[in-house]
Amino acid sequence: MLYNNLGMLVVIFFISFLLIPSVAEAWGPLTHVYLANEVINMGMSVIPAGVYSILKRYKKDFLYGNLCADMIFARRFQPDEKNTHNWGLAWRLFEAAKTKRQKAFAYGYLSHLSADTVVHNLEKSFLPFKHTLLEVKSESLIDKKYRKLLKTIDRPLQKRHDGFLEDYLESVFFSFRTNRKLFKSF
Repeated sequence: MLYNNLGMLVVIFFISFLLIPSVAEAWGPLTHVYLANEVINMGMSVIPAGVYSILKRYKKDFLYGNLCADMIFARRFQPDEKNTHNWGLAWRLFEAAKTKRQKAFAYGYLSHLSADTVVHNLEKSFLPFKHTLLEVKSESLIDKKYRKLLKTIDRPLQKRHDGFLEDYLESVFFSFRTNRKLFKSF
C-alpha cells in the first residue's frame, strides 16, 4: 500500500513538474522571448499585415516590450491602476506610442500580458504550485538559443524604451531606475 502511494506521488510529481510547465509556457523572461519569437514566426497567417510588418521590422523592440511588464518588483502591492500588469496601463502605453518602434514595444508589452493572462488563470484554477517555482521550472525548459536572442537586445534600444516606459510605471518600494537595475541584473 505504501509503495503504491509513493509510486503515485512520484508520477504526479513528474507530470506536474515536467509536463504541465511545458504546456503552460509559463512566465519567465526566456519564456516571454520564446513566445514573442513564436508570434513573429506565425506571421501574417495569424497577425494582421500592418501589425506584422511592424513586428517583423522592429523585432527586438517587440521582444524587449515582452520583458518590461515584469520590470517593477513587488507590483502586487501597487494599486490596480498603477500595476504593471494592468490592461488599462498597457493600452495607455500603446496609445502613447508615436513611432513604429514604440508601437512594436507596446505590442510586446500587450503580448506579455496576454501570455500571463492564460498562465496565471491556469495556475489559480489547476496548478497546486507556487508561481515562482513554476516559473523557474518553465525557464529551464526553454532552449538556450532564446537566451542568446535575449542578449542581442542592445543597450541603446533598452534605454530608448526605458525612457518611454518610465512615464507610465510607478513603484511602491523602489525608483524606476532601481527597479530597472534589479530587473536587468537577473
